[in-house]
Amino acid sequence: MHCLYIGNFNETHSKCIKKRRLIGPAKEKALTSIIDNNIACETYREKEAHRLMKLGDPEPAIIPSSNSLRL
Repeated sequence: MHCLYIGNFNETHSKCIKKRRLIGPAKEKALTSIIDNNIACETYREKEAHRLMKLGDPEPAIIPSSNSLRL
């Protein structure tokens, strides 16, 4: 079998701005961290960004939006 793929596959996925949904244990972890440490949702996002990113990196989809962290 011979398959032929047509398209521009050299583009990176960094242009994608869609966020991943925050569900299950990740949501529980985020909310308990916010409640137990008595921090704002923006502060939690900053801590996650420092943990996951280096200077100049685009924001990854795994960092939750502040709206998804509000109670």
